[in-house]
Amino acid sequence: MVERIDPKEAAKVEKLLALKPHNAKPAGELVVRRIKPGEVYSQSGLEKVEAVAYGLATRDLNAKVPDSNKRTVEQAQKQAQLKSLHQIITEQNEAIVNTLAQLSKTMELIAEKISKK
Repeated sequence: MVERIDPKEAAKVEKLLALKPHNAKPAGELVVRRIKPGEVYSQSGLEKVEAVAYGLATRDLNAKVPDSNKRTVEQAQKQAQLKSLHQIITEQNEAIVNTLAQLSKTMELIAEKISKK
């Protein structure tokens, strides 16, 4: 959706609804801050025109904010089921010891068969 902003109204302070996360310096604030989707903030001037033109924000405060398809940290941890490095090394060492024990038993059986012949 394309919105047309009258150049005479561009300098006026308006409330915007953020549709996507972006950095902006809201009207009346001295520093740039991170704007999150769904947040309502005041903006004026060229920053307002750019935010609306690029689809980062809208002047319609009743608009539906689209859902983000990015994963959160909690979702990533649940999906990965991350193990600590110590736990991974311990499991690998146990597997190596078990393999060596089986190999040792096999070697003993072979030695017994050779000695009986």
